[in-house]
Amino acid sequence: MSEVTLITSFFDINRSQWTGFSRGNAKYISYFAHWARMKNKLIVYTSPDIAPKVEEIRASYGLADKTIVIPVQDITTLAPELYQATKRAMQNKQSWTFHRKLGNPESWSYRYNYIMELKSYWIQDAIHRGLADGMIAWIDFGYDHGGDYFYSEDFDFCWSYDFEPLIHVFLENPLDDTPIFRIVQSMKVYIRGNLLIAPAQLWPVFWEEIQHAVFSLAECGLADDDQTLMVMACRRRPELFCPHDTSDWGEGLYAYGGDKLRIREKKKKKSPWLHTLGHTIKNSLRQKYEEWDIHRRNGSDIEKKYFSK
Repeated sequence: MSEVTLITSFFDINRSQWTGFSRGNAKYISYFAHWARMKNKLIVYTSPDIAPKVEEIRASYGLADKTIVIPVQDITTLAPELYQATKRAMQNKQSWTFHRKLGNPESWSYRYNYIMELKSYWIQDAIHRGLADGMIAWIDFGYDHGGDYFYSEDFDFCWSYDFEPLIHVFLENPLDDTPIFRIVQSMKVYIRGNLLIAPAQLWPVFWEEIQHAVFSLAECGLADDDQTLMVMACRRRPELFCPHDTSDWGEGLYAYGGDKLRIREKKKKKSPWLHTLGHTIKNSLRQKYEEWDIHRRNGSDIEKKYFSK
C-alpha cells in the first residue's frame, strides 16, 4: 500500500463577511484541527499569521516532524495572468447575473475563484521544491467541516491506498455532455473539489490543464471555481483521469483506504418528501419554460427535425 502525501492551503478572503456563507478564520482552523491528526506527511501553504497555528496543531498530535508549512505573503503574484483574467471576467456585471445563484462566492468573488484555481499549483510547486513525490492528494483545509461525516479521533491513521497512476476525481453527478456555459450558468456540481489524488508526474500536467480552462472561460467573459475547471480538463484529456462515482462528500476518503473512519448517522430532514417535491417542481418548470421559449423563438420545427431523440 502506498502512503499518500497530503497538501492543502488556507488564506483569508474575508469569509466572515459573506452573507449566507459566513465562516471566519477561527472556524476554518478548527475544521483543520478536526482532521489534522492524520499521520501522513502534510504540506500546508498559508499566510504568515496562520502558519504558527497550523504548526501548533500538528505538533499537538506529535506530527511536527511530518509537517511542512510554507508561508505565502501575496498569492496574487503566483499566477498573475490567471488572477487578472479571472478578475476581469468577474467584474463584469453580466457575468455575475449569468449565474443562477447570485449569492454563491463562485458567482461574484474573483479572489475566491482564483484561490480555488490554485489547488494544483500548490502541489506542482511542492514537487518542484523536492518536497513531495509518489501519490499526492489535495485535501481541503476545511475538510469535513469539523465533523459532517466523521469523528475527529478516527483520523488518527496513516492514509495509504494503491491508486492507479491517474488523476483520481470523485463525482457528485455523472459526467455528461452538458455545454460548459450551461454548467457555469446552472452551477451544477460534477466533481467534488475537497479531495483529489494523482501521482507526482501528473500534477504539473493537471496545473497546465486548469490554466487552459481558466483562460478559455475568460475569453468567453466567464469564470468559475475548480469544480467546473476540472470538468473541462477531463473533457480535454480524458485519458489522464479516473472518475469515481460517490454518494457523498466523504466517500473519496473512507472508501479508498480510510476504512477506519466511522460515518456519522446523517440527520434526517424534517420533510424529505417536501424537499424532493420542490426539486421535482423546479425541474418541471425549467423544462416547460425551455419548451415555451423554443416555441416563442420559432424553433419548434427545427427541434423536432434535429434534436428529437
